[in-house]
Amino acid sequence: MKKIIAVLLCAIMVIALVACSGQQSTTTTEKPATEQTEVVTTEKVTTTEKDTTTEKVTTEATTVTEKVTTTEKVTTEEVTTTEEVTTTEEVTTTEEVTTTEEVVIDPNDPNAILTAAYALKDGESLKGTFTLEGVVTAVPTAYSEQYKNVTITIVVNGDTARKIDAYRAKGDEASTVKVGDKVKVTGTIKNYKGTIEFDAGCTLVITEALVIKLTSVQKALQEAGYDPMKYDTLELTFLNQSYWQSNRSASEFTQIISESNPLQATVYLRFACNDRMLTKDDIPEGSVIVILGDKKYRPEGWVDLNTPNTGDTRPAEVSTKVVLVDSKWWGNFTYRAFNISKNDGSQFTLDDVEGLEFEFAVFVPKK
Repeated sequence: MKKIIAVLLCAIMVIALVACSGQQSTTTTEKPATEQTEVVTTEKVTTTEKDTTTEKVTTEATTVTEKVTTTEKVTTEEVTTTEEVTTTEEVTTTEEVTTTEEVVIDPNDPNAILTAAYALKDGESLKGTFTLEGVVTAVPTAYSEQYKNVTITIVVNGDTARKIDAYRAKGDEASTVKVGDKVKVTGTIKNYKGTIEFDAGCTLVITEALVIKLTSVQKALQEAGYDPMKYDTLELTFLNQSYWQSNRSASEFTQIISESNPLQATVYLRFACNDRMLTKDDIPEGSVIVILGDKKYRPEGWVDLNTPNTGDTRPAEVSTKVVLVDSKWWGNFTYRAFNISKNDGSQFTLDDVEGLEFEFAVFVPKK
């Protein structure tokens, strides 16, 4: 019994010693927050049991696994660094500067003014106002009673290559200015679509009016209330001792009767006639016929070239001094012609024919 107790005591002591001397080993491994660390503790217990006959050793091994999760807190500090970057970009700007040197124009030199004017581009104007004196060569737009202006063309110092217009010129004499007058025009000079002109609003003064020596027929026209300057004289060629007779037979009524074609004895000796038939293109409505002195005329007429007039339809002789051509004057006639004779019925001479330009005329409105 004492042996058993002794054995037990020894066993206990052994166990105690083992327990005391046995090291408890704990291994901790730290890993990042996303990993796990296992701590394994192994405790070994050995029990020896011995009796008189049998020695029983019991070894008990106990394994304890402890799962430890270690979380490592990682603090991330965000650092924002602002770095000011200055970029210097060299920019070179080239600006084209056009310097226009102002040309000084002598206002008293017509040639200098015209030279500068004709150097203008379309739409450009000369700076300031200028005055030019020249002769009126045309009146493109007649005087307007409504707007009190007129457009004229002038030639300065005979320079026909550099004509200049006065567009819608005004002034006390604007209504009477005519071709041949010498005028002074003052205003702004410009280039309008290739036409060199004084701009609208310019003024004109007649410095030397053209003195027109009117012929006797022009004076008669003027005395009747017509402006001779608004009419052209129809050019007519007269044949001495000749005449038309529109009521003769169908084979003769369009012929000129004369010495070379004496269809009726010597009657032709008392007339002079123009050499061709005239149409409305030659004598439009608005024309004026003037006859003077001891003369009269018959305005022969033909409806067509196939039908002769009768004694009743043949136009009568006219001695009225001034006659206006209108639709009634033309009537149904397509062609007209003139026989000129003396009031006393005497013969016509070559001198009479040459003098007709002062005694008979057909004035046609200017276009």
